[in-house]
Amino acid sequence: MSYTKSTSNQRIPAIQSTLSTLEDSFSGKCSAFRTTLFPPPPVTDPISWESYKEGPWIWQQGAGQA
Repeated sequence: MSYTKSTSNQRIPAIQSTLSTLEDSFSGKCSAFRTTLFPPPPVTDPISWESYKEGPWIWQQGAGQA
């Protein structure tokens, strides 16, 4: 069964986080990957509906509708 065993066991090197620190632990590497791959969404100003004017909507017939 030697063909199923790994011939070498390599450690994953330390990963630099967004805070420019090297992460050695598994949980530190996980948090570095999460913050790099999935950053928080951008924050925008709320929408102002004060100048909204409701207009006449003209809908065209779709294909197959009578």
